[in-house]
Amino acid sequence: MSESQSKTNKKCFLRQKKHQKAALKHAKTALRDVPDEVLVAECARRNLRVHGDVVSSAINTPHLMKGQGADAIEKLLAVRYTTLGELGIGSSSVVYEISPVKDPTKRYALKVMQKGSDAGGHSGGWENTDDEMHEEVSILRSVHHPCIAGCIEVFESVRAFHLVLERLNGGELRELLLTSPHKQGLSEFHSRSMARQLLEALAYLQLIGIAHRDVKLDNLLLVENRPDSVCKLCDFGLAKNVSQAKGYDGRDPASVKSCRAIVDEGYYGTLDTMAPEVMTEEGDEGYGPQCDVYSAGCVISTLLSGYFPFDADSTDEFERLVRGRPVEYPCPVEHPEWEGVSDSAKDFLQQIMTHDPLDRPTAAEALQLPWLNQTGGSKKRPAGKTKTQTTKKKGGPKRTPVFQGLSCPSFSAAGSNSDSE
Repeated sequence: MSESQSKTNKKCFLRQKKHQKAALKHAKTALRDVPDEVLVAECARRNLRVHGDVVSSAINTPHLMKGQGADAIEKLLAVRYTTLGELGIGSSSVVYEISPVKDPTKRYALKVMQKGSDAGGHSGGWENTDDEMHEEVSILRSVHHPCIAGCIEVFESVRAFHLVLERLNGGELRELLLTSPHKQGLSEFHSRSMARQLLEALAYLQLIGIAHRDVKLDNLLLVENRPDSVCKLCDFGLAKNVSQAKGYDGRDPASVKSCRAIVDEGYYGTLDTMAPEVMTEEGDEGYGPQCDVYSAGCVISTLLSGYFPFDADSTDEFERLVRGRPVEYPCPVEHPEWEGVSDSAKDFLQQIMTHDPLDRPTAAEALQLPWLNQTGGSKKRPAGKTKTQTTKKKGGPKRTPVFQGLSCPSFSAAGSNSDSE
């Protein structure tokens, strides 16, 4: 091995160790409410090691294999994996369930993203550009965290990207809410556990300069379909890397809050969880990773109550609500679904859903707020009023329960949307 090759390998090793240290820094805190048997099962499934209470693994950048011919890549995939069936179709991708030929007991997800005019999926939807696909793949290959769904390896041909991803059997977090008692949200104990894991993932992303931009119930996957499961953030199709933006330092809260590196025309994300600063208007200065913290607040609010925080019949009305009205907690009496939720939880939501990103805590700062650091509490949801009893009072705000819709479209530009995979 040449001296230059040796130096390159050493730099690669040190970079991987740096990612590993950042990824595992808060693992103990993030997973502290996850039962031991669930954690042990997750470790066995992913061949992880447990040192005390901290999960660690050998962090390796997923291998990127390129080939000129689509047939060559498909033949290579067929040699390594067996396709078991289709899991879903998005606007520019198809997802399959696969298993390694050498170990048929394991299960992975294969996301196939067609390039250029070959993009498939639902007709009329928004399609990723090749540059956006390259950015998604680049980000997926660079993130390593216990609360982020992992990328195993990537195959690229002239026609498509083939991403081998973690296959999480617990389904989406939204599906768990649909099966919760009375469909009234999770207990405060379990909501706090999910919130902690989500914010740990976002703190890591802000540290390395990644804005997810589509944090929502559909993009949070569970290892098992139970409220005390390990929860993982997925789908980086709208993510942006802002680490190279002028002055950005993920270790400095002021730098994270003031980042305005993302300037778009139209909406990117999902209306139900979209931050006010993302609803751009002509002359707006852009936004940064702080939009994810606000979106996390919308998700956590829904976990606690079973209702989306805002509701509107049109995009214009939604924009007026989100941009023009501060979130008010404790909720007024016309929101009986909040009965039994602590004032500490409501205060937490009010802080992380602050309209101005400069006044909004970063994900790392949110992890230090009192509610997330409480222990104990009931694991059962307090008995509330039924669906028929929670209808709005005359003149009160309209409320949409999460069980009235199974999916929320991800907007990629004003007036268009795409299903996420």
